[in-house]
Amino acid sequence: ALLFDADEIRVKKKLAQLCAMAGEYGLRTSIEFMPMTPRWHTLAEITALIQEIGHPNLGICIDLLHLIRSGGTPEDVPAIPQELIHYAQLCDSADVSANRDYAVEASSNRLAPGEGHFPLRSFLQLLPTTATLEREVPQPPNRPAGERVKAVVDATRRQLGLAGRG
Repeated sequence: ALLFDADEIRVKKKLAQLCAMAGEYGLRTSIEFMPMTPRWHTLAEITALIQEIGHPNLGICIDLLHLIRSGGTPEDVPAIPQELIHYAQLCDSADVSANRDYAVEASSNRLAPGEGHFPLRSFLQLLPTTATLEREVPQPPNRPAGERVKAVVDATRRQLGLAGRG
């Protein structure tokens, strides 16, 4: 889930309802924080919200791009309860600055893991091994889709190997 509603009371109520409904089907609910949303911009802020709601199937999606753009680092990951980290999204970028003006990059111009300067190895090493990993690497269609997918998969496998998770 992405939180574009800044009304804390409504968000807490609706998330609790969503978690209850998902729980009836054995599903987990995860929130992805982003600096470009109206509220809950950082890993620490989303962790506090999730802990306050306290639903057992509510957790976090950590997108490495959003972690970096929020001013966070991989070293922030072990500071939160590891059972809250449901999954992580991998990508890379040539720009490692913290900023809130990165919507185009986030939606259509990410690099494959290992093609930029993000601290991927430490991120992978500091994530709990129970976290599901996925790639989120939208790119411009300047190459055939199959070629782009293969390049991203191969790059991810290299990074997992370098991090000792392959």
